[in-house]
Amino acid sequence: MCVTANVVTVNYVEGTGSGGSSGPVGPNDFLVINEFADLGASEVYIGEENKRILGLDVCASKNQVQWQGLDIALNGNIAPSDILAIKIFRTNDNSSYELDDARIISSGVDRFYLRAGNILKANIIFPNSEVVSTINSKYVVAIDFRENAVLNRSFEFEITASANFHLVSGNAVEYGAFPIETAAVTVISAPDRLFFQAYQPIELIEHDLIPYARQEGRDVLIGAFRLRTEDNVVFWKSLRFILEGSLPIEEIKRIKIYKDGINSEGNDDLFDPAKDELVGAIDYNYMGDYGYFMSKVVQINLSQNQRLGSDIAKGQAYFIACDLTREVPLAATMNLLIPTANYLSLVDDTNEVILDQEPYVGPMVTVNRYLAQLTVVPSEIATMSMYQDSQNNLFASFGASVDYDEATLNAIAFNITGTCNVLDNITLKVVADTNNDQRVDLATDMIVGQALVPSSQAVLTVNFTTPARFDTNLATLYVLFDVPSEATVGNTIGLSLSAANF
Repeated sequence: MCVTANVVTVNYVEGTGSGGSSGPVGPNDFLVINEFADLGASEVYIGEENKRILGLDVCASKNQVQWQGLDIALNGNIAPSDILAIKIFRTNDNSSYELDDARIISSGVDRFYLRAGNILKANIIFPNSEVVSTINSKYVVAIDFRENAVLNRSFEFEITASANFHLVSGNAVEYGAFPIETAAVTVISAPDRLFFQAYQPIELIEHDLIPYARQEGRDVLIGAFRLRTEDNVVFWKSLRFILEGSLPIEEIKRIKIYKDGINSEGNDDLFDPAKDELVGAIDYNYMGDYGYFMSKVVQINLSQNQRLGSDIAKGQAYFIACDLTREVPLAATMNLLIPTANYLSLVDDTNEVILDQEPYVGPMVTVNRYLAQLTVVPSEIATMSMYQDSQNNLFASFGASVDYDEATLNAIAFNITGTCNVLDNITLKVVADTNNDQRVDLATDMIVGQALVPSSQAVLTVNFTTPARFDTNLATLYVLFDVPSEATVGNTIGLSLSAANF
């Protein structure tokens, strides 16, 4: 049966309709509010989820009532958008308002909006009607709070009248103490400790995080660490560090912070700029909203405050990387230094940052030579036919150059096509146009490599006896065939090249 609680007396007398804010009385069933409980949520943490605000103990006067939704008004000086969701739970244990094994009956995505009369109100409609019987049941209104909400603002919830309870037509609400109001709830941050843990040298090796730097290098790794809290959630907003070593800072184009990607077991511990999330970046000689980078002391303000908790056992991994210019001196060195914990800034400075090793020193980076890019410009000159016992048949040519400095080519792998086979004894020659006159002249040009052609549909690697050197000027290589007298008439030969063949 429906038992009223000691906290509130229910003004309901069957057949008379007495009681404040009651609906019509007669053959209808009533949703009886036995108790309203302010759950003592005087404070809520930013980023907190399922924070209990108020409780309701209800039952049906007789038979059952179908409850379909609830309107809640918001008072106070917080921004309504700081409350991400309002949720209504039915508790598993009707003796308390705890959420252990509670069942959510609202959508969990309801929000406050400005309604008629300039009132902020959430109209919560249950996806499925909640069937309330004559047995007392306890319900909890809880919220999820925004991670970057303004601190020290406050709010209250209010249910103004019985009309705020949405019931199936013909049912009404009995409660004699409207409005239902909570005490003020103040927004605060959760005090906690943030642990900074550097990747150990063995971990850098195991996860292939040994930095490699070259001139014009992109995403050169200069730091790797993990962050986690003890219990609660904290928000990291910026990082300051010092660049040490002989590398001139003006040769650093950009410094970036990446958040490691997550797999089913946590961090994947693989630095992959294509998959990891860029959470902060700054260019050389910049000072502004993104931080500053005008000397060897650098600060990067993150593009979005990073939510850090204790849910990943080892902590959330982050990588620091930089882009270098082409003119950076060879063998220049650099490493990153975080001297003390206060170089990490949190949204709430009452939280404590702890470095597992102080100072943190990133892995040493040494600059290697720029890897020149070889550009190949093909030109097809294949003759329609070649004859037995013929030499130096011009088949194809291509020009090549590099974008910087010079490069040496030691071999080319040709993809052979056609119907020829090893019995044809065809020889492929690669000739360098040494005098750059754009024509084959074996009296002055140089054969840099040659090899017998195997069966078709094979790869023929021609190793150069004399390496071919290329610089920024276009140089030409020719492909020639020698066809012996024993080659089979009617057989065909072709070749193709791709970037992987050089």
